[in-house]
Amino acid sequence: MTGNETGDAERAPEPSAPVVDPARSVPLAPDPRSRGTTPDHVRRSNLATVLQIVHETGPASRSELTRETGLNRSTIAALVGELQELGLVVESEPPGTNRVGRPSPIVSADPRVVVFAVNPEIDAVTVGLVGLDGVVQQRIRRDTDGVPTAAQAARLAAAIISGIRADLLQLAHERGDGGAVEARLARQLGAGR
Repeated sequence: MTGNETGDAERAPEPSAPVVDPARSVPLAPDPRSRGTTPDHVRRSNLATVLQIVHETGPASRSELTRETGLNRSTIAALVGELQELGLVVESEPPGTNRVGRPSPIVSADPRVVVFAVNPEIDAVTVGLVGLDGVVQQRIRRDTDGVPTAAQAARLAAAIISGIRADLLQLAHERGDGGAVEARLARQLGAGR
C-alpha cells in the first residue's frame, strides 16, 4: 500500500439482493459474491447444468445426464420434470434397442423456445430466430445503404423482429433476445469499455 488508499479494499460491498427478471421462468441466481449454498441455489445450479447439457450437446437420455452430472437418477428425474414444467425441455421415448431393462427417456431442448439473435453488419442487419436446441429456424437479412448507425441498426432489427413475432406467437415461446456486435459498432454503442 502507498498510504494514499482509503481502505476501500478492506470494505467489500455488501452483496445485493437477488435480481428477479419477471420475463424469466427460472429465477436468476443469487449475487455471485454470496458464499451461501442454499438448497435452492444448488437446485437452480443443477437445473442450469442439465439444461446446458441438452442445449450444447443435444438430446441425452436420463441415464446419460446422470453420468454427466454425477447426480442420482431420482434427482435427474425431478430436475427434468421441473424443466418440462417450465417448458424448456421435452422428453421422448428412445428408439427401440435390444438392451435389457427399461429404456431411459430422451431429454431434448424444446425447439419451440426461441430467441432472436441480431447481427448488425457493416452493410446489413441480420436477425435470426434460434431455437433452444440450437437450430436456426429463420434468418432475415436486410441490406442497408452504407454503414448503419447504432440507432438505424436497432430500428431495422426491431422492424424485422416485429414482423417475425406476429407469426411466432402461436408457434413458439420466445425467451429473450441476443445480439452480436462487431467491434466498430460496439465502440459506437460504448460497449466493452
